[in-house]
Amino acid sequence: MSLITEALGLIDNYFPLKNSPSGSNRNPVDSIIKRVGLAFIKSSSRGSGRQNFEPPDFDLNDIIAAYDTDSYIKQAIDKYTDLVFKAGWELVSSNEEARKYIKTRLALIAEATQTPTEEFFNQISEDLIKLGNVFIVKARMPEWYKFPSGVQVKPIGDNKPIVGYFVLPPETIKIARDKFGTVTGYEQEIRGNDKAIRFKPSDVIHITWKKRRGFAFGTPYVLPVLPDIRLLREIEDNVNRLLHKYLHPLYKFRVGLDKEGYESTPEEVEYVKEEINNMQTDGTLVLPERYDVEVVGAQGEAINAEWALKYFEQRAFTGLGVPETVFGRGSSSNRATADNLTSEMHDRVKAFQRVIASAIDSHIINELLLEGGYDPIMNEEDDVDFKFIEIAIDEQIKLENQAMYLYEHNGITFKEFRNRIGYEPEVEDEKDMYLHRVQLVQASSKETSSDDPGSKDTNNKMKPENQYGKKTSPKRTSSSYNSEESYSEKTGYVSYIKSLSNILEASYEKLREDTLSIIKLLNTNKGLEAQIPMVFSLTRDAMIKSSVSYLESVIREGIARAKIDAGVSRDPEIDHGSISLLIKDMAKDIDRLMSDLSSYVSEDLSSKDPTEKVSSRFDVMKHRIYSITRTRLMLAHNYSYALAAKSLGAIEVFASPPKNACKVCKEMSRNSISLKGDFYKKIPPWHTNCWCEVKIKKNGGDAK
Repeated sequence: MSLITEALGLIDNYFPLKNSPSGSNRNPVDSIIKRVGLAFIKSSSRGSGRQNFEPPDFDLNDIIAAYDTDSYIKQAIDKYTDLVFKAGWELVSSNEEARKYIKTRLALIAEATQTPTEEFFNQISEDLIKLGNVFIVKARMPEWYKFPSGVQVKPIGDNKPIVGYFVLPPETIKIARDKFGTVTGYEQEIRGNDKAIRFKPSDVIHITWKKRRGFAFGTPYVLPVLPDIRLLREIEDNVNRLLHKYLHPLYKFRVGLDKEGYESTPEEVEYVKEEINNMQTDGTLVLPERYDVEVVGAQGEAINAEWALKYFEQRAFTGLGVPETVFGRGSSSNRATADNLTSEMHDRVKAFQRVIASAIDSHIINELLLEGGYDPIMNEEDDVDFKFIEIAIDEQIKLENQAMYLYEHNGITFKEFRNRIGYEPEVEDEKDMYLHRVQLVQASSKETSSDDPGSKDTNNKMKPENQYGKKTSPKRTSSSYNSEESYSEKTGYVSYIKSLSNILEASYEKLREDTLSIIKLLNTNKGLEAQIPMVFSLTRDAMIKSSVSYLESVIREGIARAKIDAGVSRDPEIDHGSISLLIKDMAKDIDRLMSDLSSYVSEDLSSKDPTEKVSSRFDVMKHRIYSITRTRLMLAHNYSYALAAKSLGAIEVFASPPKNACKVCKEMSRNSISLKGDFYKKIPPWHTNCWCEVKIKKNGGDAK
């Protein structure tokens, strides 16, 4: 090889042409390895060389018939199918040329097959959700077909280029496999046609849902629900017969009395019969005392089938994975419950979306890219991904606001922020960013800016000022000892106390709302009382989880302040077992609050007006949230500071009370705090309203 050739090779390696096809001639079929392990085969060719095509283990026509005739199944499948493409889809790639190429190929395929791309994808979604199997046959390029100029297409191996895709009815397909489970062919047979059509494995794309290992077909998600639906319809039919039987009452006429001289005669009975038959439908009979009319119905002896109907209907809804609120049954569910159930339905939809997107990426887009000279496997920039747009907009907004809040408050990096909201980490042109287009322009025009990090909009979304109304109580005056206002400018952890207190109070109010909603429904459904402990448990877990993240932030701040006060740059060695004490005590306080509140609520359920009394309990105990937050975060700051100071060489610290400290704090702060042994219980705060900080004892005075 000449030096010039080597130099050109190095240039190609380090400076490739941007957005150009990689020119790969690689055939993916050549890299397929033989399967290992036996599969479940219904029939074997026994070495005869003849293919044996097997149908699925279940009859797909039963599901199709159920979809066509049962409203519950049809509505459930339709709702899932509608949600899959509700928000649309997009093609994503760092190589714009590759993305445009796939878009062009899909448009050409839609034109050639006379099937719009959207309809093609909807057919895939419908068959996957309804029947658990999708069969797509590839139409290869015929001799007469020509691609438009400018569209690069080359065959892969011995296969001609693809010019179309057609979705086949899954109920007409059989699959042939060898003993290892490798597919050797597909066969389509439709009743009325004399000869079946066979396809090569390379010409068929088979997408499955929950396919059992070793089997050929996927399992429809609606399959286990069919017996429940049949049983529900049978019970409804029996109830219908019962209703028809007792809808029109039976009239029993008694003629004569069981007394001597008052007995009836045959002539008299015939006379009454004739009068009844001749009477108008809305007519009235006037009879003497010897005659009696009795209405005979079920007499309360017929079975009450309401519980059975309700149970099996709920069972059907559970199997279909669709909450009853989606079907318009919302009498026993509050908004929070309905949102949770809808969120679970969205999770199932996203599972369908993942299967569809993965199949389209692997079996359609990648093959089209290889035909166009791109190699998405060997060249990452050539990769084009089929991506569904988020369907749960409320959830997406919350996640994006949370990511923005963390970024604006220095919680994550810019790349991490972009990854969280689903964008590429790198920005193509930073001059188009908000910083350059708005903030720098405002700064150059000397517009004022806020000292608070982040924007007012995102801050308000994370910590709403008016979520539960603003308090109108008077603020503390400067004469109030240990006031928060006197120390807020000096300490950064005060902002953490406010933020965590707002979050915990929001969870507390949500618990109040859910509890009162359940109590209001107890008159009609006593079984809902069991949901109250569950709601309390979920709220407790959420509050502890939120508290742990803020504790970690305050602990890091305490350690950082100790390094600054000690005048060192090295990181102290902190015992994680000591730090865990802070988390355990915070969890104990929250657990005690929830336990006390739950006990009071249980007692109040038997009162005359439980709703008002329970609400009052929530009001009375709400102040404990701020007390717990302030005390535990203050302790976390001081204790982590003391641990870091001890690791950096300090042997004692002292308490630094605010100017308007109380007598207790002034008295306690006169003596230094030794860092020898266990000093956890010696560290302030010493009481509920204590704002004393600890400082390093250095040269007989404050480290500052």
